[in-house]
Amino acid sequence: RLRYAAYHCPMSTLDRIFQPWANNAEAMASDLGLPGITVRKWRSRGNIPPRYWHNIITAAATRGHALAVEQFLPKAGNAG
Repeated sequence: RLRYAAYHCPMSTLDRIFQPWANNAEAMASDLGLPGITVRKWRSRGNIPPRYWHNIITAAATRGHALAVEQFLPKAGNAG
């Protein structure tokens, strides 16, 4: 199991992750089987907990979008 420290990612990074759902938190939540409030909180905090990354990547693939774990990781200078 991969473990990564929590970080805040820039909105543009989150936008790329949310893009398969047309930036709609409710649509993403539905595909993940989560309450909408959970996904909306990720966006407001600028943080998606690592335990959800694999499920997000898989759900995006079912929509024809390729996401990679590296997209969830902070870029140099954006951590923290």
